[in-house]
Amino acid sequence: MAPISPTVANWALGLRLREKREGMGLSGMAAAKRIGITGAYLSEVEKGKKNLAPDRLGTLVDVYAIPADEAEELRTLRDQAAQRGWWAKYSGMFSDELIRFFGLEYGAETIHGYDGNLIWGLFQTRDYARAIIESGR
Repeated sequence: MAPISPTVANWALGLRLREKREGMGLSGMAAAKRIGITGAYLSEVEKGKKNLAPDRLGTLVDVYAIPADEAEELRTLRDQAAQRGWWAKYSGMFSDELIRFFGLEYGAETIHGYDGNLIWGLFQTRDYARAIIESGR
């Protein structure tokens, strides 16, 4: 199992909240107005880009009429999202999107790669590597 990543927890929380809002038939602006926040803030929360304060999550739980057991799962996700990953100390060196990528990669369960041009080094035979090197001349 992949390690718990605050970035992935925040993303999962946002997805679940968006599903609940859409299940109620509320637009983002209508939901934000009922909760007492801006539509932009709610949008960022649903995209997993903003952390949600505990009291705001409580308000969302009430407005969306989320059952107690599911609300506890959401609180757990919020608590995990509030943690800082190892990559957070580098936030001054890299862009927000790259820092977010580090968080997503840390929580990934699988990574798939595709390279249509060459066979990766560890899978190459001696003859294949020689042919590739000579073709570049």
